[in-house]
Amino acid sequence: MNFGESSALNQKMMTLKLIWGVITSSVVIAAGAGYFITTQGLVSPIVEGQDATLVIIAIGVFSFLMTLIGYKVSDLVFRAGTANDNESFKSMEEKMLNNFRRYQSICVVRWALHESVGIMGLVCLILAGADFLAYGAAFFAVSLFFLVTTGPSVDELKKSAK
Repeated sequence: MNFGESSALNQKMMTLKLIWGVITSSVVIAAGAGYFITTQGLVSPIVEGQDATLVIIAIGVFSFLMTLIGYKVSDLVFRAGTANDNESFKSMEEKMLNNFRRYQSICVVRWALHESVGIMGLVCLILAGADFLAYGAAFFAVSLFFLVTTGPSVDELKKSAK
């Protein structure tokens, strides 16, 4: 759905896409930094062996639960908050503009939670070292997957305006 070049909604969506791009690129930068730090031996592993495996599993479970709970709660808040707000607006664009602030807040919270999974991957690499590079890469991949699949969407905003 295109609202024209001068539309307030179009400008707001562009700003939201910029925020999403910055958050997504920060995960890519963290992955590069983690790879460089661990392969160059710039940090010594803090935990080793079986302890490192347990730490990585614990961080992984925490990251997964945090992301899942955050996503579900934000989705429920967004859906519940928009139910009665749109009755006084006639056009779809007015309804979408009315819901945009809430949609933007929910998106930024979701993306921050998804980004935190990548940051946890960087923490794992610093704690466990190069021996656990594959585990760190898995954190970054999961983070990027969630970020890419939850990018800003006019369709999602439109669903909330109905």
